[in-house]
Amino acid sequence: MKRSEINQCIRDMEKLIRENGFHLPDFCSWTPEEWKGKGHEYDEIRDNMLGWDITDYGLGDWNKVGFALTTLRNGNQHDPKYKKVYAEKLLMLKEGQHSPMHFHWTKSEDIINRGGGTLIIHLYNADENEELADTDVCVNSDGRSYYVPAGTGVELKPGESITLWPYQYHDFDVKPGTGDVLIGEVSMCNDDNTDNRFNPPVGRFPEIEEDEEPYRLLCNEYPKAPTEYKTIGQPGYVRESPSPYKAGKTYTVDDYLLLPEETRAELIDGVLYDMASPGTYHQDICTKLTVTFANYIDKKKGKCRVLAGPVDVQLDCDDKTMVVPDLLVICDESRIEADRIMGAPDLVVEIVSPSSKRRDYIIKNEKYCSAGVREYWIVDPEKKSVLVYRFEKEEFPMIYGQEGSVPVGIFSEEMEVDLADIFR
Repeated sequence: MKRSEINQCIRDMEKLIRENGFHLPDFCSWTPEEWKGKGHEYDEIRDNMLGWDITDYGLGDWNKVGFALTTLRNGNQHDPKYKKVYAEKLLMLKEGQHSPMHFHWTKSEDIINRGGGTLIIHLYNADENEELADTDVCVNSDGRSYYVPAGTGVELKPGESITLWPYQYHDFDVKPGTGDVLIGEVSMCNDDNTDNRFNPPVGRFPEIEEDEEPYRLLCNEYPKAPTEYKTIGQPGYVRESPSPYKAGKTYTVDDYLLLPEETRAELIDGVLYDMASPGTYHQDICTKLTVTFANYIDKKKGKCRVLAGPVDVQLDCDDKTMVVPDLLVICDESRIEADRIMGAPDLVVEIVSPSSKRRDYIIKNEKYCSAGVREYWIVDPEKKSVLVYRFEKEEFPMIYGQEGSVPVGIFSEEMEVDLADIFR
């Protein structure tokens, strides 16, 4: 999407919200310039991705398939310091626009027509293979429970609501001739990055063409607070310093290579992200994983190579991205150059800290998937868990705990990593 389109979407939604008598929290109206001065007292907004979210699901036609929403409150499934067990959002669906079929593995939610036109929600149950079932669907709407045939479009007029349960497929449309709809969502605390099963699969966050300055920042674009991040009680985690780079400016690989040698940063789609040196626990985990992969490859006399960061990866082979993963496995030697990797590694590992979660779980996740990385591990030292995406098989992500073993998909699951050893 073009930035100008995103700006207009937000203006249109702000207008619809005003017309229906709703008022937003102050942070929804902060300008990019105002965000630069917001300190750590606003980290809940950053860490829980409150605020604006515009998506065309990666399909490139927002007017036909898309959603505009703002998250007003949410907890955080990945950070125990945030105790909220609920979330609230406002969404806008334009007349003639469609939001694709999906369900949630864990989240239940109430969808409420807050004003405007008539909302249509088509319902299916998920079968044992997580496909659309042909069984009747139980509808729970404003205190009434009843059954409808699979695929029925349930209409919600202003003030009406429906409860949607885990594994209950649903999409969103507007009844023609009734106008744009303002939708409310009240739900459990949720993670939109890992709890949406779209059928057929689609993307989540759009690629943005910066044709004008941002009117509002999106929830994954907030600058870091202008003081050093302090991680209470976790001295081994990565600490990330404030970014000196300009919001809205598009940087290139040439800009990245001109950074001072002591500067740690990475470039993603023209945006420079500041990084800091890793802590001791981070490095301990990275070293153990590196040795585990290297020993397996040596034992099998394999051609793959495991490289621990920092190593530059020019992920898309273009001039807008140079990432620095914590660890990678690459099996195509033609991609290994003297000073960088050209193209996607086969497996990438990122070890998250409280201040890097948004980038590792969302921005890099989307980037690695689209670039052709076959397998992506997100290691959470605090939870002692590993979230694994196997992009080449389009499998759903799997979470492995401290007492489990992670099968390595790129090695046909013949290799397993014992997490008890890694987190010891």
